[in-house]
Amino acid sequence: MPEQTRAVKLLKFGKKIDMEAFQGGVLYMNTLKHFQTLECCELRGDKDEGLSAVYQAKGAILSRQNDKGEFVPIGTIVDQLHYREKDSAHANVFCMYALQVEPKKQNIDERNLKFGDTFVLILDPIEFLNRVKRAAAQKRIEVYHKLVEY
Repeated sequence: MPEQTRAVKLLKFGKKIDMEAFQGGVLYMNTLKHFQTLECCELRGDKDEGLSAVYQAKGAILSRQNDKGEFVPIGTIVDQLHYREKDSAHANVFCMYALQVEPKKQNIDERNLKFGDTFVLILDPIEFLNRVKRAAAQKRIEVYHKLVEY
């Protein structure tokens, strides 16, 4: 099933004043770097934010090519390798909670309630994303979206 059709409804949690601004068309965004370096709260701070891939490389041998063109081992990798796209730390992020078709019974993670006292429910995610894309295109801003899986 295409990713866009899997999300049945979108929810945005936050403070009432911010959710009212959102309903009025304001999408406040921080950069990925902000979330990577944020240490104040468990809900938003994430050193792994924006990772494109994680490779299980423990035990792999790291080699370097010498003057003769031979690869000489210089060490062993002791952990995972994390990969981020170039300049991704400067990308702006707008997060929402997606209620999906599968599983059929889905509970909302209670940690979302810590974002604020109000939520906005988006009944038509495809139309919402189309409107965001149109507004961004008018300002020559590129928009990428996808469901995030943890």
